[in-house]
Amino acid sequence: MTIRPRVTSPIEYGDAASFWVEYPSGLVDLTRHAHLPLGAQDTGEVQIPPLQTSTQLEIPVDGERVVRISKERSAIVIIDMQKNWGLTEHELHTIPPALVRSFMKNGRGGFGSQLPGTFGRLLMRGEYNSDLYGPLQGLYEEGKKEGTDVWVHKNRMSGIWGYQTALDLYLQENGITTLFFAGVNADQASTV
Repeated sequence: MTIRPRVTSPIEYGDAASFWVEYPSGLVDLTRHAHLPLGAQDTGEVQIPPLQTSTQLEIPVDGERVVRISKERSAIVIIDMQKNWGLTEHELHTIPPALVRSFMKNGRGGFGSQLPGTFGRLLMRGEYNSDLYGPLQGLYEEGKKEGTDVWVHKNRMSGIWGYQTALDLYLQENGITTLFFAGVNADQASTV
C-alpha cells in the first residue's frame, strides 16, 4: 500500500462553509472550527489550534495521521444492515414506474406484495423482512432510547444518492458535517 506523504505546509481544502485543514504534523482537522490565516499556506507558519477535548476527538489513522472531528457534528452511517427496505403505504405510490416494474416477476408481485409464511409484505416498513439483521435490531432499540441511534429507511435503490434524501435532510437538520461509513455495502455507499 502506498501512503500519501504529509503536506509540507498547512493546506485548507473546500470552500468558506465546508472546509478542512491538513497540517505537516499529520493532523487532518475536520472540525471546520478555524480557517487558516491568510498567507499561512505560503509561509507554512501557523499554530495548530489546541484540541478542545470537551467537543472534539482525535482518531489515529493509517499513514501516521490523526483525524480531528467535532463530536457533535460527526456520525457513523451504517449501510444496509437491515434485511430489506422499509417502505410506507404513501411511498408505494411515489416510486418510479421503472423501479416498480423491476421488482415484479411476470407482471405480478413487487413492492408491498405478501410474502410466504411470516415474512410479511415485501420491502414494507415494520414487516419481519425489513427488520435489522440479527442482534442489531435490539442494539438499535437500545441506542434509540439513549438518543444516539437513528434509523433512516431507504425507499429507493440508493438511500444516499439523490436530491433531498431522508439521510441528506437529517444530516442538514442536525448540522452533521463529518461522516464515517461502515456496514455490509460500505464499499458501495454511493449506490446504496
